[in-house]
Amino acid sequence: MVQSEANHHIMSSINDLAPEILINILELVFDPSEWTLDHLCTLALVSKYFLSVVVSAPSLWAVARFGGPPSSRLEHIDLALRKSKEAPLIVILEHNTTMTETDVTTFMIKVVQHSHR
Repeated sequence: MVQSEANHHIMSSINDLAPEILINILELVFDPSEWTLDHLCTLALVSKYFLSVVVSAPSLWAVARFGGPPSSRLEHIDLALRKSKEAPLIVILEHNTTMTETDVTTFMIKVVQHSHR
């Protein structure tokens, strides 16, 4: 019971942070170039407040990664490009033996359209 109350107090304190402060903390603690869709989904599961912050923070979606874990598939690239709005992009193309030339070309075409960022 005491542990549950302590956890509730900690979450209440975190949920009282302004969204910009929480985003800054996340960006300082975690290297954005290491983020995947799985990381964002895990953060979104922490609380309703984290979900609302993660969904609405373009900078958290500004990694266009292709070729790594399954969460970096082409369909997730579209989501990241859309959710990141005009935030500066981090583009990561990881070598993967299952990638086809067509997949790499498709990825590059999608990312080049956002090169102004």
